[in-house]
Amino acid sequence: MKKLLFILFFAFKGVTVECMAQLLEIDFDDSKSIESYVSSNPDVNQLSAIDKSNKERGRITVESNMLKFTRETQETVSISFSRTKAFSGSPKILIIEFDIQVSGNSAKETSAAMFQIGDSFTTSNSSNGNVHSRFSVNFSDTPGEFSLKDSKRGGASGSPLSGKKRIKFIVNNLGSTYSYDIEGRNHQLESAKWDLFIDGEAYLLGKESTDPFAQLEHIKFFFDGGIGSISIGNILVHVPTILPVQLEYFNVSHRNNLVNLSWKTSYESKVKAFEIHKSSNGKDFEKITSLKSRGKSAYSYKDEYPTNGTSYYKLLQVDENGNTEELSVKSLNVNGDIDFMVYATSDGLIVNYEGQRDGIATLILSKINGQKILDRKIAFSEGVNKLYLGAILNEGIYLVNADFDGDKYVKKLALK
Repeated sequence: MKKLLFILFFAFKGVTVECMAQLLEIDFDDSKSIESYVSSNPDVNQLSAIDKSNKERGRITVESNMLKFTRETQETVSISFSRTKAFSGSPKILIIEFDIQVSGNSAKETSAAMFQIGDSFTTSNSSNGNVHSRFSVNFSDTPGEFSLKDSKRGGASGSPLSGKKRIKFIVNNLGSTYSYDIEGRNHQLESAKWDLFIDGEAYLLGKESTDPFAQLEHIKFFFDGGIGSISIGNILVHVPTILPVQLEYFNVSHRNNLVNLSWKTSYESKVKAFEIHKSSNGKDFEKITSLKSRGKSAYSYKDEYPTNGTSYYKLLQVDENGNTEELSVKSLNVNGDIDFMVYATSDGLIVNYEGQRDGIATLILSKINGQKILDRKIAFSEGVNKLYLGAILNEGIYLVNADFDGDKYVKKLALK
C-alpha cells in the first residue's frame, strides 16, 4: 500500500528547525472508495472535496495507488481536489511534496491544470479565494510529456518532463529570507516567493507569489484544459518548526592586528543575547563577549587579542530563559601582521602594506627615546605595496608609526 502524501524532509541551514509539523496525510488505496477520503470537516487524512463540474464528463479513479483525473473531451469540465479547512497554526512556510504523472495527452495545452495555495478557497472546481502561490501543468504534443509553469503573467515554464516525477514545492510567507538545504545544496528563499524542485533537482526557483498578503491555509488542484490524464500520489503537507534565530551569515576576518567578527539575523524571537566563544583547538571554548539582542539586526565585534595560528570562533544565541543554542563555528588562521610588515635591508627601511584602496600614508620613524628620524608622506595603492623609505639604520631599537588613511600601526624594530 502506498501513501498519497504532502511531505518533505530537509536538512536545514540558517533557519534552525526542531521538527516538521505534519498538516495533511492521505493514504490512497485502490481498494477504497474515493468518498472515504472526503469530509466536510476533514481530519489530517482527508480532503474537503474531490469532485468534477460536470457529472457526465470526465473521470475520477484511483489507479496504482494514485488519484487519477481524466478529461476525454475539450468540452467544459473541471476536475479538482481541495482542502478548505484551514491548516492549524497559521503557517508562514509551507512545504509540499507529491508525485505527478501525465498520460493520454497528444496535443499542446498551456495551463491544463493548476495547483495553488492561499486562503478563502471553496470546494468549487475552479480558482477562487486569495491565491498566495501557484504553478500550472502544461501538456506537450508528445504522449506522457509535460512541464510545470510559473502561473503569474509572463511566467516561465520549466524543461519537459515525462514519467512519474516527484514535486517539492516550498512557499515562504515568513517576512524574512528562509534558508534550507536540498541534496547537500543550500538555498535562500526570500519572503513572498516560492521554489519548485523535481526529483531533488532545482526546477523553478525564486518565483514571486501571486498575492503576498494571502495566508497559507488552503490548497486546491484543478484540471480544466486539454485531453489526457493527470495522476497524483504520495503527498504530504508540512510546516517546519523554527527556533528563535534565523542567521543570514557569520563572518570572521583578520585585519589591522584585529579579528573582525560580524553576523546578521533576518529573524529573532525571544532572544536575549548573542555570545562569542573562542578556542585554539576547536574543542575547549571560552566566552570572550556577549551582545544584547536587537531583533533582526546586524552585529559586529573585534577581538583585540588575536592568537597566531588557527583560532575557532563559535556564535551562540541565548534565549530569555538563559538556554543557549550554537548557531555557527568559524576558523581563522592568523600568521602575524600579514597586512603590514617593516624590515631593514642594506638599502634602507622597507614597508610592506596590503591596501584596500588608493591613498596617502604618513610614516614616522623614531628612536625608542622619541627622537624623530624620518617623517614622510607617501602614496600607496590598492593591493600589495612595497614602500622604500631609504633610511640606513644603525644598531638600536626604533619605532615605526604608520597611518594609511586611518589604518594605524605601531611596529617596534630591534636591530643588532
